[in-house]
Amino acid sequence: LEINGQDISIQEFSLEANRLNSIFSNQEINLEQDQVTQIAQDSLIQRILLAQQSEDNGFYVTESFVKEIIQADPTFSRDGVFNLDVFRGFLLRSGLGAEEFQNILSTQYKSIQLNEALNASAFVPDDHLSKFISSINLLSRNNTFKSFGLYFSFSS
Repeated sequence: LEINGQDISIQEFSLEANRLNSIFSNQEINLEQDQVTQIAQDSLIQRILLAQQSEDNGFYVTESFVKEIIQADPTFSRDGVFNLDVFRGFLLRSGLGAEEFQNILSTQYKSIQLNEALNASAFVPDDHLSKFISSINLLSRNNTFKSFGLYFSFSS
């Protein structure tokens, strides 16, 4: 999958699909695999576009912040303490390198920053909001997304 020149690996796509499958199964929502695939694809597209817009607006996520997030994640803990072997096992099972996983988290938190800034804004002039929405729509409408050898064109 490629979004605005940013490649999304099959491992990242699988990570997102597995995350969504977990959410849906916990809520006892039964979806066909092609529906989960589409939702995962849409989620990644939205996240990447928001992260790119976030960068354009001067938001950033430091490497040390990402490392703190990883170390605080209970998924990678043993007896309540971060365990490097557990983290390495996760990377090995997911097929991701440490740097790729850190980039995924960085992108995720950049998109969260922009979302939070927009949600916290008491006043957003209509022209700014229209310009932002237009840029997101234009990006998603005018780009071809390559997905594992298949090409998709999206329109809004």
